Amino acid sequence: DIPGVRAAVQRVLADGGWQGLSARTWTEASFFLAFFQVAEGLYFVLGLVFFLLASTVLVNTTMMVVFERTREIGTVGALGMTGREIVRMFFLEALALALLGAAGGVVLGLAISIPMQVLGIDMSAATQGMSIEVSGVIFARPRLLTTALIFVYAVAISCLAALLPARRAARVQPVEALRAT
Repeated sequence: DIPGVRAAVQRVLADGGWQGLSARTWTEASFFLAFFQVAEGLYFVLGLVFFLLASTVLVNTTMMVVFERTREIGTVGALGMTGREIVRMFFLEALALALLGAAGGVVLGLAISIPMQVLGIDMSAATQGMSIEVSGVIFARPRLLTTALIFVYAVAISCLAALLPARRAARVQPVEALRAT
């Protein structure tokens, strides 16, 4: 209860005749800490932009894979596979690839961020000569919930991106799909 403690200290100072003194919280006392709070919001926006960019790459890649396999769709359709089975085949393939890719990304991300949680990045040389009231070492802070949500989101986007073109391609007649270049 930092605001409550601040108010209590302020009352003690006022009652004790310490008129020239005031109580401030540690976040109020440092401009640099306020900057970090603003920077955290900016980093969130920047991360969101990269996340959306990665989503468009996932969607584009998955859709191109399906469109490039139109002849394969025609072949399996000519062999008797129904449209629903073709869609299921592409969905399961996209699911398997998405699970492997997302798991690889999570493992790689954690392999980088967990050591950085302990070791940190020494920024003291970059901030030399500045009056900073915090450590010059920045530590990573991996979060389990964020990691899990990113994993689920990547898998869901990949599977949805495969469904739309697969449904369209499954409706193409086998003869037309076999003629596709």
